[in-house]
Parts: sequence; C-alpha cells; structure tokens
Amino acid sequence: MNDIETPGTLLANIPGILGYYPQESLVIVTLGAARNGKRALGPVLRLDLADLRYAFDVGDALEGANIDLAFAFVVSATADAELIDHLQSLLRALSGCGLLPLQQCWFCQSITSGEPFYRVPIVQDEASAGARCQRGIIPEISRSNSMHALLEAGELPMLSRQEVREYFAQRPAWANREWRRSKTATLQDRGEQLQTALHAGEEDIDAALDRLSMSIASHVESKETQAKILEEVGVWMATVSLRDAAVAAFLRDRDAGRLAALAIARCFDGDIRANALCMYAVCSMGTPASFRVPFALECAEEECPEHRLTHLLKLGYRRGESEMVIGAVIRGSHHTLSAFKRGARTV
Repeated sequence: MNDIETPGTLLANIPGILGYYPQESLVIVTLGAARNGKRALGPVLRLDLADLRYAFDVGDALEGANIDLAFAFVVSATADAELIDHLQSLLRALSGCGLLPLQQCWFCQSITSGEPFYRVPIVQDEASAGARCQRGIIPEISRSNSMHALLEAGELPMLSRQEVREYFAQRPAWANREWRRSKTATLQDRGEQLQTALHAGEEDIDAALDRLSMSIASHVESKETQAKILEEVGVWMATVSLRDAAVAAFLRDRDAGRLAALAIARCFDGDIRANALCMYAVCSMGTPASFRVPFALECAEEECPEHRLTHLLKLGYRRGESEMVIGAVIRGSHHTLSAFKRGARTV
C-alpha cells in the first residue's frame, strides 16, 4: 500500500468523500489499477448496517467501473460479536463470488480524529496484511485530501446523511406552499410558450440563452429581485427541451450554475424541481461539491419517480463516469439546440 491507501488515511478521507460522517454503516472504498505508483479512487459505497440485505446489489452499482482493489470499513458504536461474524461471512461471500475484489476490512466505532481502528479478517492469507494494517489510529481528518478540497470550495461535511438530504429541502420563507403551487404552474405555462416561440423562430435561441447566462450570473440581494430572477432562470427547467438547451449556460460558470439550480429546486415543485436538481448534479460532478450529487438525484427521484434524466445520471455517477456523463449531457444539449435552430429556419 502506498500512503494514501493505508487504512487510517482512507478512513480519514471518508467524511470528505461522502460529504458526511457515516454512522452504523458499512463503507466500501474502491481503487483503480496502479499507474506510476498511484491508484485513482473509484466509487465509494455505503450501506446501513440495518440494510445489509442489499449488499449483493453492489455488483449492479459497480458494473462497468474499472476497479482493481476494494476495502471495507465497518463503522458502528453498537456492533456486537454476532454482527461482526455476520459481516465477515457477508464480505467473504461478496469477495468469493467475484462481485468485489475485497482485500481487507477494518472496524472503528466512529470516524473521528484519534479514533482507534482494527482489522477484521476476511481473507485467507493472514500474512498479507502488514503490521500497520492490523490496527491504528485515524489521523487528523481536517488534513485529509478530501477535506482539504471541500474546505477550498467553502464546504464542510454534514454530521449525518439526513442533514445532506435536508440541504435540498430548505425553502425561502417567501416560497411557501401556495406560492410554489401558483408559480410552478405559471412557469410551466411560460416554459411551453417559450419553447413554442423558439421553435417557431419568434425568439432567437442564442439571444435567449445569453439572457439566461446573465440571469444566472446576477448577484441577487433583495427577496423581490431574487424571486424575479429565479422565475427567469426557472422557466428553462419547465420542459425537457428547454432544460437541455440551457446546459451550456449553467456550465459556463459551474459554481454560479450550481447555486442557481439549487435555488430553483428549493423554490419550485414537480418537473421544474426535478430538472433543477439534475442540473445541480451536472454542475457539481467533478467538483468538490460532487458529494451532494447522489442526494440531489435521490431528491429528484422522489419528486418525479419516472424522471428519465435522473436515472441516467444516477447510473453514470454510480459507475464513477462523471466525465462521460457530462459529455453525454453536452452532446444532448447540442442536439436540442440544433433542433431549435432548424425549426426556426423552416418557418
């Protein structure tokens, strides 16, 4: 193992990778093949210890991912000997049937700086684990690579998984249920009208997208201005075609695009919220805010269970293919823009 792959440093990086401090969890960290003596971090999976029946679904979640090694971490303040025995059998089965190239497993009561951890044997070759892999102390979490990236982006890991989910449920005081119901319906109508006008050539798509980019970049200070600009941006989340056409405007400045998409998701409901959450995910992939991506997509799926883009993004993200996902979204956007321009030319 090189230094980044020691169990202590991997444990210290988990809160920054997941975006929260897991509790009562099985965490599986995967690594790609070594290149120039270093390994790239692959997908990181977490299961509630109460839901271990889903453990054999990891094969589906990791399908297509280029994984060379996998390590398991059990985090529990309540685990007894019976649970540890069950976990050992489960992990051996996962490794033995070829679902995961599991090498080692470690246990700790919590992921905190200075917390001791120890190895839980799951492989036959006991001699393969060096002395520093048997047990140790979790190093300073604030100095981990993943935490450093979060801090640079102005982010901090949440205390729990539920806190990360609630991030997308926060609503401005003025965006009460009645306001959201009324404005969501209004924006839906406006979006359909805008889409028709763009296809008919009554409005220029490039000029409309320039105005969208300006609205995304606007610094909003007053509640009245915020609501007005959010409507101007939110209308682009009203239909699939408008959403796809707007991708480049949101990606022009990923931080601004991510924050605009978040604000829309918090202020509107239905397809507009689901589309905004997907746009948030696209803007966040490959950035320090990427830990929020699975939660944004989870909330989008709850809002619209049959939302196609949500399922496509979830599949790509789980496989660790963020760049491929973004590329596919951009290509789809170019196709939609071409369709708008063709429609305008034929009028």
